[in-house]
Amino acid sequence: VDQRIENEFDLRNLADGILIHSNKVGRLPNEIYYKGLENNITPDRIAEVLPTALAVGKVNIEIDHHYNLISTPLQPINSSLDSFIGSQLAEGDQIQSYDGNTYIPATFTNGTWGNPFRINLAEGYWIYRNGERTIITLAGRVLNENSTHQIATHYNLIGNPFPVLRTNLGVAGFSPVEGDQVYSFKEGDYRTSNFVDDAWDQTISLSSGNGYWYFRNSNGIDWVLSSP
Repeated sequence: VDQRIENEFDLRNLADGILIHSNKVGRLPNEIYYKGLENNITPDRIAEVLPTALAVGKVNIEIDHHYNLISTPLQPINSSLDSFIGSQLAEGDQIQSYDGNTYIPATFTNGTWGNPFRINLAEGYWIYRNGERTIITLAGRVLNENSTHQIATHYNLIGNPFPVLRTNLGVAGFSPVEGDQVYSFKEGDYRTSNFVDDAWDQTISLSSGNGYWYFRNSNGIDWVLSSP
């Protein structure tokens, strides 16, 4: 471990290959990510191997009272709700996924979510919070390859699968057609961007950690988002 950041880690299990970051990172987009290199990599080779090295990190996402539309910018190591979200929310709080036709609910009851679905990259989820605002921490791998996700005809819940802000829908890989729409949701309010005359009429940024509705006005497509 680089001695300049050694005090940020719990090194007690380093001999077993376990390195634990001791501190929570800031709110989105001020996260911290780490890349691991084999111990035989010499300084002159770092620039060569760093771009494809495995990166891991964690992000904090604010969860407001009542409804929140979220996603994960990190690939879960274990994508079950009990593992990825765990007990960070409270009894009676609910997470919902959407399969293109209906919502699939999971309610935190007696210390478990019941795991009716998993948390996946590029998908959006509703969280209904009964109590006051809180922060949940998501940990996982940073995807270092292009993301491909199916967008079906009509409504889809999606999310940015990378921990990088996408400020322009025109370069987000959607291949939109006339009548496509993107909806963002924050603190009870929707914002909408419509694809009209070969352009999006409003600027909506695909922020890491937020979820979005995408309305597809034609046949389904493979949404390919290039790795930053």
